[in-house]
Amino acid sequence: MFKFRLQPVLKYREFIEEQKKMELAEKQRAHLEEKKREDMLKDMRYRYHEAMRDETAQTDISVTKLAFFQTYIFVIEKQIARQQEKVFETSKKMAAAQQVLVEAKRSKEVLVKAKESAYGRYSYDEAVKDQKLLDDMGTVRHMRSEKGMDAASGRMA
Repeated sequence: MFKFRLQPVLKYREFIEEQKKMELAEKQRAHLEEKKREDMLKDMRYRYHEAMRDETAQTDISVTKLAFFQTYIFVIEKQIARQQEKVFETSKKMAAAQQVLVEAKRSKEVLVKAKESAYGRYSYDEAVKDQKLLDDMGTVRHMRSEKGMDAASGRMA
């Protein structure tokens, strides 16, 4: 029976890889959430720009409304800038988590290759042992038949 002596290490590295996958998924989720907030702010800015255009297209323009729109658009612009920084930071964290995961996968793959190699050597050794056993059995049968012994009954012919 094949027994890989580094199996506990392989299991540990598989565990680490799974852990890193979960960490990456969390970083991706956080990045998407921040990106969604940025998109929401940009959409809000667009709607206020449209509202301000609609207001300026009217014949009786309300200066108060225009000032409100400009102020609010300015506030949203600042929020968008802060949000873009957050998106950038989460993308950096996500990229770092991806790199850590790649390293964990490489580390595991080294052991997987070692296990495959060890299994290949084991299979070869077992095949050689089996062939040797079959050769020995064939030799015994041949020797018995040359001496005139019946191979099936074990008696002299």
